[in-house]
Amino acid sequence: MQSPPGWHPDPTHRFELRYFNGQRWTNDVAVNGQRFVDPGAMPTPPGPGVVPAPAGWGGVPAHPGWGGPMAPMPRPPGRGMAITSFVLSVGAVLLAWLPFVFVLAGLAAIAAFVLGVIVINRSRRDAAGGRGFAVAGTTLSIAALGLCVVGFLFTRVVLHELDEFTKPGPHEAVVDRCVTENGIATLEGHITNLDDTYHDYTISVEFRLDGNLIGSRSVPVRRVPPGESSEFEAVASGLVTGAGDGVSRRLQCTIRSVNGPTPFGT
Repeated sequence: MQSPPGWHPDPTHRFELRYFNGQRWTNDVAVNGQRFVDPGAMPTPPGPGVVPAPAGWGGVPAHPGWGGPMAPMPRPPGRGMAITSFVLSVGAVLLAWLPFVFVLAGLAAIAAFVLGVIVINRSRRDAAGGRGFAVAGTTLSIAALGLCVVGFLFTRVVLHELDEFTKPGPHEAVVDRCVTENGIATLEGHITNLDDTYHDYTISVEFRLDGNLIGSRSVPVRRVPPGESSEFEAVASGLVTGAGDGVSRRLQCTIRSVNGPTPFGT
């Protein structure tokens, strides 16, 4: 008998249902209750205008109201997940090498990989459900996880530099001389390395006139041998006025802090 217009099992077996308009099969298809447009070639009926109705269907539409023109095609299942996987993986690749941030990048890469694998497993065709985005997302997520190793190593280096800066080792720093001449304040001192290994230091000093802070300086001291002392000097020019030459009773020079070498030599 001739099939009436309606939804029937897809004769190409590429989709669950395909719409028959009474004369020929159309490109309108459906999967799990969602409608799509098949970009491929339409199946050819066995006879001009005569297509047997599949057994068990009897020409009855598969869903109430499914007849006539198709609504606009919705976004294929999983496309949003595929795009999310791609975006997360790109962000993870850009941030994975950064110290400390690599942890968040690693989590984003894992999420992108899981979403991409889910979409790939669900897709039935190369372009269905954003498969291309899913494949790109899973590939980039693997690369991001590799870059997370770089971020981890970089983090260790940064932590080491910070540890060296905040822990200068046992030492003794003394101000030997604090004078002003022609409006220029000069601090002279020495630092003794009390440790059993070489150390670099960053000495922060400040100048006060009549108790008021008038300037501060940071002085690097490099490669002080164990048990030995190195001299240092700090100058604050153009800050001291109203004080006579020689030893100033109104000028005070103090060592504010002693740290290790500045991170990365900054």
